[in-house]
Amino acid sequence: MKGLAFCLDPDGYWIELVKREEGLFPEPQNLSQTMMRVKDADRTIHFYRDILGMDLVRAMHIPGDFTNYFFANLTPAQREAMADPESAEARAAVKTLWQPVLELTHNHGTEKDDAFHVHTGNSEPLGFGHIGFLVDDLEATCKEMEQAGVPFHKRPQDGGMSSLAFALDPSGYRVELVQRGASFAGVCSNF
Repeated sequence: MKGLAFCLDPDGYWIELVKREEGLFPEPQNLSQTMMRVKDADRTIHFYRDILGMDLVRAMHIPGDFTNYFFANLTPAQREAMADPESAEARAAVKTLWQPVLELTHNHGTEKDDAFHVHTGNSEPLGFGHIGFLVDDLEATCKEMEQAGVPFHKRPQDGGMSSLAFALDPSGYRVELVQRGASFAGVCSNF
């Protein structure tokens, strides 16, 4: 693919470098996306779109192999201007976003394979840890998610940090929820 390259960081993680349209943003580079493999596309789309409120901005289907789903947190104006995620125009529209997107890769058939599990990085060998969201009302968000059947690794009342929680997505990835404006004074040594 033209305009795309990969390099390894010092810990052995692949970094994807994507050429973007020149002059679109003043910064020479920015974080573009994080990719996670998922077991069940339908359950995962429901979680990120319907429970966490993200927008599906692009679906890229490779028949008989895999599908990439790209999610972002859009402003109302961006949402109004965004192309249908299944359309050819969605590819170009995603390239106009400054904020990073969450790329979820579903290898077809894994949802039916009981032996298939993604490695979330929170068991040996340790690696990737979690993604995070700021929320306006942590208690209400956790309550809504629990009512929707979302499991938790850590609730706000667990442990010494009551301003954060860790939900589990359908593949078992940890999703950190942080109370917007939270201070970790008295908990973290540099606050």
